[in-house]
Parts: sequence; structure tokens; C-alpha cells
Amino acid sequence: MPIWDFLYERSVGCVGILRDWLMRAVITSLKNDRHRLTRRTIEQTALSVSQCEKIVAEAREGEMRLAETEQGRNRLRRLLNLEGSLSANHTEQPGEPAAPPSPAKTRTPGLRSPRRDPVGRTQVAYA
Repeated sequence: MPIWDFLYERSVGCVGILRDWLMRAVITSLKNDRHRLTRRTIEQTALSVSQCEKIVAEAREGEMRLAETEQGRNRLRRLLNLEGSLSANHTEQPGEPAAPPSPAKTRTPGLRSPRRDPVGRTQVAYA
């Protein structure tokens, strides 16, 4: 379409807005007994510039609210009563060696651990 930039501009790049807008344009054309979708109809049914500006501003504000910051994570840790701040817990101090990984437990496949089954008689409790 030669008017792709107008479509992008007034839909703010949102496919849902574009779909709704084109549906309004098609319905308007059909109500006026026109069987073609014209540029004039598309322009008449487009969102206004101020509506598009508001959508962009709200989208940017929402993205900023969802951005994860260290300050927000520290506040969350305080609300959950977790000890210390995130930066204190997750950064290694220079000169301190990292804890060595625990050795992997090797077991022979198919051998059961004797601690899995209870020893002696078991009683079934009915509720």
C-alpha cells in the first residue's frame, strides 16, 4: 500500500489498533454503499493525532513502570523480610574465593536407597 506510513503513524505501530481502524473503515464504506475501501474513508476513520500521542505517552509510561531497577528489587526484598540488600547478597567481595561446587553424588542406577521405605509395620489412617 502506498500509504503504509500513514497507517503506521495512526496505528502507532500496534496491529490491534490497525485492525480495529480498518474494520471501522470497511463498515463505514459498506454503510455508504461503497464496495471499495478508499484512502478518504481510511483517513476519516483514523484516530486523531492527539489520541495517537496519548497512546504513545501511555505506552512509554507503562514501559518505564515495568522496567526492573535495583532499587525496586531492594524494596521488594525488604517487603518480603529478606536479609540485606540485593547488591550485598549477590556481589562477591574482591579477594574472597567463591565457594567450591559440591561434588556430584555418584550412584549406581537401579539401586534403591534404604531410607526411602519405612521400616516396620505401617498403619493406614482413614480420614
